[in-house]
Amino acid sequence: MDLLVVLGGEGHRAADPDARLCINDYNVEGANAKSTAMYNLVQSLRQQGVPVDCVGFQAARSSGDTQTPSGHSGASP
Repeated sequence: MDLLVVLGGEGHRAADPDARLCINDYNVEGANAKSTAMYNLVQSLRQQGVPVDCVGFQAARSSGDTQTPSGHSGASP
């Protein structure tokens, strides 16, 4: 995965100086082994000089699900 991210980001700033390099995955929104691995990956990439600007959190929701990712009801007070 490191190589794919590095190759994807090598020339993006030259092509568009305002471009942002983001890494996105699912099951990384909570504290778990996968989120720890994502944190470590981003730290490692940044230490290697890869300009990771943001981390995306991908999720699938069902139409009957009324909970937000943080666990709070999506209803207004």
